[in-house]
Amino acid sequence: MFNFFGFGNEEKKTNSNKQRFRSINKKIPPWKYFAEDHTQEKELEESIKRIAHKSRFFDPKQVPENYYFDLGAHIPLALSALECDLRLSKLRYHLVPKVITERLFWRCYFFKVYEIVKQSEIIRSTMKQKENNNVNQIENDLKYIEKELQDLSNELVYQKNLSNLNKDQNKDMDINLNQNNNKNNNKNKNSVDNNSSVDLEQQVLQDIEELKRYFLNKNSNEEIKIESDEEWLKELKSEFLNHEQK
Repeated sequence: MFNFFGFGNEEKKTNSNKQRFRSINKKIPPWKYFAEDHTQEKELEESIKRIAHKSRFFDPKQVPENYYFDLGAHIPLALSALECDLRLSKLRYHLVPKVITERLFWRCYFFKVYEIVKQSEIIRSTMKQKENNNVNQIENDLKYIEKELQDLSNELVYQKNLSNLNKDQNKDMDINLNQNNNKNNNKNKNSVDNNSSVDLEQQVLQDIEELKRYFLNKNSNEEIKIESDEEWLKELKSEFLNHEQK
């Protein structure tokens, strides 16, 4: 945008200026012509109108010698600037041609205008870059948050599945434990039954032994000899029969 500011190859600058200002068929102030939007237009208007407040800006020595300026290409902007900026109009009245020529006046003026426009563009470009960086940062933050949420969701699903698995395992363990308990109970019951049978048998044998001793002691004077359990049982039976008869 600033190739026609007046520095560099004069032929290219002249062609660039003519092409740029050829489309201007009506008077338009420079702050409106160079502005990209209404906000920048207001900023440029305020800054450009301050040029006329300082006469030192119209000192030809303030403009570099290699700055090329085409007055004919800037006439529409110059005429509109005089109409919209009364202070500039009064300053021109006092300076031209008493102090400087018409061409030098506008050369100084537009050199300063281009400086202001260039500075404005740099500021806006920097701000735009910062905004883009902020947008990129926000997008990266959102991606990071999205990833964290996805990881959290996966972790919750994993924990839920693990919990269900533990429940199933505990359920299976309870079933196996109950089965083992039932088996143990059955074993214990059988063991108790067997022990009861054994105890009963032992008790019967003890009773028989007691009876044997009793009858042996009772009939010791009669010298009764019992050689076997079978003979002893016969003797015991006979003894019971005699007892009943009495």
